[in-house]
Amino acid sequence: MAKRATVGLTTVGTMHAEKFVSIGLLLLDASPIGGVPIPSGCRRGKCGLCLVKILSGAEHISPMTDVESLTLRRIVHEVRNMRLACQCKVMGKIIIEINL
Repeated sequence: MAKRATVGLTTVGTMHAEKFVSIGLLLLDASPIGGVPIPSGCRRGKCGLCLVKILSGAEHISPMTDVESLTLRRIVHEVRNMRLACQCKVMGKIIIEINL
């Protein structure tokens, strides 16, 4: 049996849902969560549309790629706790926030 992890989703501070996903799944591929999709565009870490804030469980996400780091520095002032859903893999329980 495949190992599973929980992804919790909030939008503007209100918890919407939790979803069980396979360990190693790209966060973007866990979408939709509770019927709420994570916005996306290029799926290559360049457009920044799949930007999410990690509210908890940052230690349960794969390390940041160079492409992701460059894009984040280009699109947000504060990179800490921000990730691109198309670039990070879920390795354990996390809670994310998206802006709709």
